[in-house]
Amino acid sequence: MQVKAFYGGGYAAVSYLVTDDTGKEGVLIDPAISYVEVMMHTPSMPHVAALLLTHGHFDHMLTLSEWKAKTGAPICVTREDAPALTNALFNCSRMFFGTDDVYPPADRLLEEGDVISFGNDALTVLKTPGHTAGSCVFLGKHDIFTGDTMMSDGAYGRYDLPGGSAEALYASLLRLASLEGEYILHPGHGRESTLKEEKNYYIR
Repeated sequence: MQVKAFYGGGYAAVSYLVTDDTGKEGVLIDPAISYVEVMMHTPSMPHVAALLLTHGHFDHMLTLSEWKAKTGAPICVTREDAPALTNALFNCSRMFFGTDDVYPPADRLLEEGDVISFGNDALTVLKTPGHTAGSCVFLGKHDIFTGDTMMSDGAYGRYDLPGGSAEALYASLLRLASLEGEYILHPGHGRESTLKEEKNYYIR
């Protein structure tokens, strides 16, 4: 698995272009950066098999419409967060800016344990509610894409927005901290870390 992080998206959200080992097929996680900019920094653009959302907040899908138009790839988000794509209250654009920003609807509703395949690789869906009702992470063999659930340096997403829950978020953080294995942690904001480093904040 090859991972390329893009930090130029709006509101400091990080987008990830994840490809199989051949680099010919991949997925885009949290499209907050333009398709054109990714192309400029990707000499050989892979076939994009899916557009994956860790959750339904506007800053993680700012360029979702552009990516959908350019690639035709299915938009994948959990069932609980799917309404946020077409509802400005749920995606928080109305709350923060007074705008009614909406995006293309979901093509695939993700459930716990679903597998998203691309080329000779795949990611597995783990539901991690708390930041939103439908927050999830995408788990690979050695990589984990955590959105705003677990971030570097002990940080985590806020839980006071629509669908948020402090109790659910804490349970999700403990669940991630209990995972066995060596994983590079790719969060929705901030620097990349490792799950081993971050679990020290939750398991003593």
